[in-house]
Amino acid sequence: MSPHQPRAANLVQTTVLTPIVEFFRNKLVTQRPGIQILAGLQGNIAIPRQTGAATAYTLAEQGTVTKSTQVINQIAMTPHRVGATNSYTKQLLLQSSVDVEDFVRDDLMKVRAIKIDYLVLQGKGALTRSASARLPTLAASPLAVGPHGKA
Repeated sequence: MSPHQPRAANLVQTTVLTPIVEFFRNKLVTQRPGIQILAGLQGNIAIPRQTGAATAYTLAEQGTVTKSTQVINQIAMTPHRVGATNSYTKQLLLQSSVDVEDFVRDDLMKVRAIKIDYLVLQGKGALTRSASARLPTLAASPLAVGPHGKA
């Protein structure tokens, strides 16, 4: 076949169906209930934290209670930034059957959230310094699997 003859594949119309099959991503942990997000902060902050409690005693009727006190310190936090960027052409924006702007925006928000999740779980912040030590460890044990995936 010479380069000047049309190929049959070039004559076949292609239809792009939406929605797009999404990329397989990590499941977010910090978006679950019980995790507190401090949004809208500006500048450095300090959060008071109780690190010690008073002590209760059991005494004889005439015994003297020893003084005890609570201990308070601060968690100092400074701003950090997590970002992601992407680019696309105006031609893609105009000609695509997919809403490219929403697709790119959604993807950037997801990768940003996954990065924040990773940083929190790695203990990369003032509030989470020992978070990785508090996470439960899952012990992996072999599982015997029989026919048809049944144990």
